Amino acid sequence: MPTGWFYAVDDEKCGPALVPELKRLFELGKITKTSLVWRQGMLNWKVLKDVDELNQYFTGDVDKEKRKRTRKQMGNQSDRTAAYVTGLPSDISESELERHFGRIGYLQHDVETNKVCIKIYRDEKGQPKGDALVVYAKRAALENSIMLLDDAELRAGDKSSILKVCEADWQPKYTLDRDWANEKSDTIKTALKVRRLAQEQALSWGSSKDGLKLVVFKNLFDNALQPGEVETLEKLLHDECSHFGDVKKVTVFPYHPQGVALVNFVDSARAAELCIEDMNGKYFQERQVSAEYWDGISDYRRSQDAVHDEERLQAFADDLEQGINS
Repeated sequence: MPTGWFYAVDDEKCGPALVPELKRLFELGKITKTSLVWRQGMLNWKVLKDVDELNQYFTGDVDKEKRKRTRKQMGNQSDRTAAYVTGLPSDISESELERHFGRIGYLQHDVETNKVCIKIYRDEKGQPKGDALVVYAKRAALENSIMLLDDAELRAGDKSSILKVCEADWQPKYTLDRDWANEKSDTIKTALKVRRLAQEQALSWGSSKDGLKLVVFKNLFDNALQPGEVETLEKLLHDECSHFGDVKKVTVFPYHPQGVALVNFVDSARAAELCIEDMNGKYFQERQVSAEYWDGISDYRRSQDAVHDEERLQAFADDLEQGINS
């Protein structure tokens, strides 16, 4: 079970962060004793000073000098969210940067490819040059990354991996900003809509009725299920997911080679979020399952060898439209 704490900064959900990271944020004045915090296992967000296991750590004054330097460095470009990073080792990878910088806040995703917006600059041979661009979804996360990760080690104990992190002097544009109305089919637009909602939902920190409510489970079974087995699995999954919120419908796809089921929550996007946080990677019925948002385009009714069929895919998207909009 994750031990990290989520915290709110300027109405943005940030984290997860461990206690030492929270202490540094407190010293820098980014969070206070009245900031809201939450972690898995808590029913609701709480004021930091009301959380006994945290309150004991947060005393003293903030690092005013560090805050002053950061504000001067950030300037007035309030719309920028991109960090420019230098000092990277020659074997750096996008996944390592994602793990390191993703601890501070939610990273921007390309809505078309669904990949994080990280660019490692490379030479003509494809080798890393030592610098990169990392784009956050919110400016508050960029500010936190500069305060916490600048002059800090990328790899613990390795002094040669100390990075320099500053605000990039330009803000890249990604497909999230494009108008797809005349470029993509209705099916692809449905997928893009789902991904937009996924990003918006990841950036919210309160309970909400708006957002994604469709959760896809995989690896629930190996072989095709019989009708009786389908009903049993649907009931077990319904009972398990009801711990997170009211379940509208559970659909098991008995012939899918990945052992797939879809759970549609009634009216709380937060229920779907909690379900994914708790169930992804967990053992259910003696099998380790994955739980994720529906990507807006996968048609789980098709067999592994079925040929792509636009009409059937669009019908599937139409069937689930209520789960996206309601």
